[in-house]
Amino acid sequence: MYDVNTRSKRIAVVDDHALVLAGLTQLIGTIDSNFTTVAFQDGFSLLQNIEEGISFDLIITDLGMEKMNGLMLVEVLRGKGLSTPVIIVSGVDNALSDSETFSAGANRFVHKGDDFEELSQAIHELMGLRPARKAPAPAPAMHINLAPRQIEIVRLVSTGASNKDISAELEISENTVKTHLKKIFQTLEVNNRVECVQKASALGFVNIH
Repeated sequence: MYDVNTRSKRIAVVDDHALVLAGLTQLIGTIDSNFTTVAFQDGFSLLQNIEEGISFDLIITDLGMEKMNGLMLVEVLRGKGLSTPVIIVSGVDNALSDSETFSAGANRFVHKGDDFEELSQAIHELMGLRPARKAPAPAPAMHINLAPRQIEIVRLVSTGASNKDISAELEISENTVKTHLKKIFQTLEVNNRVECVQKASALGFVNIH
């Protein structure tokens, strides 16, 4: 097995917004000439590369992506027994606390609006190139799962669709829509549609940006 200290450090960057992906990849490349960045527009492409035997020293993934959100990607990676450090990034304010990030299996959360030094610091720490900051004790594991149909409904709600609109779009009754929404509200621990969309966006189930 190769020694990561004698070769270029390979960093995977995952984001489904092409411009953001290109900019983030370019910026990370300026941190250290020993870093090689590989861009992916979805988690499935990254996982395919890993299945083909390509290894990464660090993974940086957006939280809210359409095909596979950041939390789901981390869950799949950990389910495969991979301990590769993961940084989750998002433009949503207060999307994840440090303890929630650790509980999800990731190593760090960085807001896209933070100074670039924050991301640079996190990368160097997780690469073992700088002393790590003392991390807060992880909170009890919090796993929030929505069924595919529930995610479809939340995405429609995020567009402003009414129960009648959702019923027509998904070809189900309005009573069924109401039943799904009631269960979604209970799962997300919210009281109305606005809170539902905000919470779902913060957890990466929908992308409202």
